[in-house]
Amino acid sequence: MNKYEYSTVDVVLADPDTGARNSLEMILRNQGFRNIKVGESIADIRRHLKQTPPDLLITGADLSDGSVCPTIHAVRHHEIGNNPFVLVIATTAN
Repeated sequence: MNKYEYSTVDVVLADPDTGARNSLEMILRNQGFRNIKVGESIADIRRHLKQTPPDLLITGADLSDGSVCPTIHAVRHHEIGNNPFVLVIATTAN
């Protein structure tokens, strides 16, 4: 039994690899996360950040439209979204 309540945590999950993205989403849902917005590109991340700022961003380091590093820099410098302190986990297949 999970002792933590994750159902109210807003997550943005972005990865160009469909298998990895689906696996991560399934793991999060099994742990109780319910508010998961999924994408595969930097454009998807930026759109989600502008709509509802997430509590957690899980993303591949290299997405279909480039490196996620400039986007994280923009978040940290309050150029995108309204939470420059959002927790970011960047994954890589390498």
